[in-house]
Amino acid sequence: PAQAQLLRDELGFQVELATSAAGRSLPRGHIHADLFRDNVMFDATAGEDRLCGFFDYYFAGIDALLFDIAVCLNDWCCDLDSGRLAEDRALAFVAAYETVRPLEGSERRLMPALLRAAGFRFWLSRLWDWHLPREASLLQPKDPAHFERLLRDRIDNPWHPPH
Repeated sequence: PAQAQLLRDELGFQVELATSAAGRSLPRGHIHADLFRDNVMFDATAGEDRLCGFFDYYFAGIDALLFDIAVCLNDWCCDLDSGRLAEDRALAFVAAYETVRPLEGSERRLMPALLRAAGFRFWLSRLWDWHLPREASLLQPKDPAHFERLLRDRIDNPWHPPH
């Protein structure tokens, strides 16, 4: 019952966000929408790791640019055991991102909501794959509990990048 209530509550929150003027005004563009660490490649031939490739564009499309950032922060900057955001890594990630495209004020304000959206999206997809598995030789269902913990943490501990 507690999980069902969380799903209902978060769906309501995300629908409200998506239909709000603030949500609709976020900068939009092409996004990967699944930019986890296991969907990138690094090349260490120059003596240091350099990002050299992205793959798995199955969920790519046009959406809020902030959603891609939230997906990355939730994976690349997360304590995998607790689901807590590792703030030092999150700060470094956002600072590096902003050397290419500074965040707008609306993106800073809505970062907590998009971190929740990304956690919610992947909790739902993990639940789907766990309970309604497809026949796919490469698909290995992942435990949805990680993203439930992560979502609960993002609700309890909203994070905004500093200005």
